[in-house]
Amino acid sequence: PATLQGVSEVEIRARVSGYLEATNFNEGAFVKKGDLLFTIEQDPYQLAVEGAQADLERAEAGRELAKTRKRRLEQALQSNSVSEVEVDIAAAELAQSIASVSQAEANLKNAKLDLSYTKVHAPLGGRISLAQVSDENLVGYSEPTMITTIVDDSTIEAYFEVPEREVIDYLRQRSDKKVGEYVSQLEIKLELADRSVYEVTGNIDFMDNKVDTMTRTIRVRAIFDNSAFALTSGMYAS
Repeated sequence: PATLQGVSEVEIRARVSGYLEATNFNEGAFVKKGDLLFTIEQDPYQLAVEGAQADLERAEAGRELAKTRKRRLEQALQSNSVSEVEVDIAAAELAQSIASVSQAEANLKNAKLDLSYTKVHAPLGGRISLAQVSDENLVGYSEPTMITTIVDDSTIEAYFEVPEREVIDYLRQRSDKKVGEYVSQLEIKLELADRSVYEVTGNIDFMDNKVDTMTRTIRVRAIFDNSAFALTSGMYAS
C-alpha cells in the first residue's frame, strides 16, 4: 500500500496581523510562483516605515553634528582651548550617534520587512486550495494564521513500507554500488484504487535509514512524473 503526495506541499500563513483586504486567486486553480494571493491591510505598516525613516534621518543628523563637534574640539585642543576630557566626551558621543544610526537602519529594515509581509505571494507553483479566511477577517493576531495551502503535484511521491524480512538481503549488499544502482533503475508501476495502472513508470529514489521498530518495516519512496496531472496528493495506490 502506498500514499501519494505532491513533491511540495506548503501552508500559506499570515506573518503579520491585520484585516484581510483582498483575495486574489480562484480557489482550486493553478497558481504560479510569485503570484499575489492575499493582501493584508497596509496602512499601519506603511506608517511604521515612514516613522522609522524619520528616526533614521534624525539619527543621521545627530551623527553629523557629533562629528562636527568632535572635529572642532580636536582643533581647539591643539591650542589648549579645551581639555582632553572634553574631546574624549565628544568621541564617546559620536560613537553613540553612530550606534543610533545603526539601530535606526535596523528598525527601518524591520518595518519594511513587515510591510512586505502584507502582500502574500505564492512561494511555488501548484494547485491552490480553499481560502481558509474570508476578506475583512483579522489574521495573524495571536499566531501566524493559515490562510490556504498550495500543492505542487507535477511530480508525485509514493511512500510505501517494505517488510524487514524482504529487505534484509538488500541491506547485506548495499555497500556494493551496483546494488544501489539496480534498485534505483527498477521500473516501478503504480496501481490505483480502481485497479487501473498508472501509465508512467516510476523509480525508487529513497530508502529510510532505519527499520520502524513498531511495524518492522522500512520506508521507501518512488517518484512518478505527473505533468498530465492524472494523479493528485492524498490518493491511495499500491
